[in-house]
Amino acid sequence: MRRVSRSVRRRVTPRWHQAFLAMMPAIVNSCSRQLQHLDPDAREEAVQEVLANAMVAYVRLVQLKKIDLAYPTSWPATAVAQVRPPQGGRAS
Repeated sequence: MRRVSRSVRRRVTPRWHQAFLAMMPAIVNSCSRQLQHLDPDAREEAVQEVLANAMVAYVRLVQLKKIDLAYPTSWPATAVAQVRPPQGGRAS
């Protein structure tokens, strides 16, 4: 019987990951305050979308080697503006 060797995949975490994780609480706190008018379920969904938008922006800054422009306090307002209200309409 032939034995098939399985290579162990090692998960490699990108260098930017830890720095972004450190900023997440500040981003969540700020955007939660800005989204307090939403019901809890909609707010949770919107916060997740804000985090996704912020992460994409952060990765882009890393790619451009402009990581010094990454501030967790500046992203929530921009990211919240990108999140649409659940009933449709324009983001405020």
